[in-house]
Amino acid sequence: MLPSYMALPNHLAPGLLVFFMIALAVLPLAIIWLDERRNDGAASRLAKLRDAVKLREQLARSILAEKGRTPEVVLPGA
Repeated sequence: MLPSYMALPNHLAPGLLVFFMIALAVLPLAIIWLDERRNDGAASRLAKLRDAVKLREQLARSILAEKGRTPEVVLPGA
């Protein structure tokens, strides 16, 4: 038999039970929301990088056109 200070209570306080039920309902939603937010941030960073690459290509072509040269095609990894 357990000493009285180690005995478990017969019931939880209703307020504490409600708190845990709400926490169990909200926690997965918060995790999903944070994950979607992180993915949206990654998607916007990728879009910004693509825009920067397009701008760089346009700038390089305009500079080469001013010099009277044709742009060389460089394959990735070459």
